[in-house]
Amino acid sequence: MADKTVRKFRLACTADELINGPRKSVRPIDLYGSYLHLRRNEGVHDAAQLHAEITAQGYNGSKRSVRRFVEPLRPYQHVADLPAPPPKVREATRRLTGHPDHLTEDEGAKLSRLKRPAAPPWRGSPGTSPPSPR
Repeated sequence: MADKTVRKFRLACTADELINGPRKSVRPIDLYGSYLHLRRNEGVHDAAQLHAEITAQGYNGSKRSVRRFVEPLRPYQHVADLPAPPPKVREATRRLTGHPDHLTEDEGAKLSRLKRPAAPPWRGSPGTSPPSPR
């Protein structure tokens, strides 16, 4: 058996992981995407400054990665703010199965967002927006 095949079977926790194929990889900069979009919308267009700001928050990547991320966003475009990334499975499990008295207010708010049903995807014509809630 090939080394990659052995590694795939060794790392798989469930049979679904073997059947459904590889998981989508997440780049480290994607965790800071919502912040970068927010700062771009506030008028900060300097990739070096954005890199310094997210480095202070714990980002370990390069300035070039930040520049590549923000390059498609032109100064004249207003980009919609991205939602916060979903919680990791371990965090969600702890919030769902843990005792409610042991959660902080922030974790309680995140738990209520986690329990809220997702909106169905908009299936309208291209170029149209979804109807506003009434």
